[in-house]
Amino acid sequence: MYYKAKDAYAVAQPGDVASMQQEIMAKGPIEVAFYVYGDFQSYKGGIYKRSQKDAAPEGGHAVKAVGWGEGPETDAETGEPVKYWLIANSWSPNWGENGFFRIERGTNECGIETQPAAGTADLESLR
Repeated sequence: MYYKAKDAYAVAQPGDVASMQQEIMAKGPIEVAFYVYGDFQSYKGGIYKRSQKDAAPEGGHAVKAVGWGEGPETDAETGEPVKYWLIANSWSPNWGENGFFRIERGTNECGIETQPAAGTADLESLR
């Protein structure tokens, strides 16, 4: 079955974490895009932060942000729990954390907080 979109819109200004969270709470998942670095391919779990040895991205990838949280990992310098986005990936449930991954939140890790977007379904097209 095919569905039509009524509209698409920017969720927030780049780096506006609070507006992204508000959109997810009010309307559900949003689309985010990020730069993919070499070490992302082998992600198995934990809160992802690209390796500093990966200087240049290998490409980009669009995914679905479904929520957020913090910890249990802690920041080595501050001892505070690391904040993260919970992301649904499209690479099958055999990849990452059952098809999901966590990526650091509030630091625009890999550009994940640069262009959040969402859309509204055209419910009239379902009739």
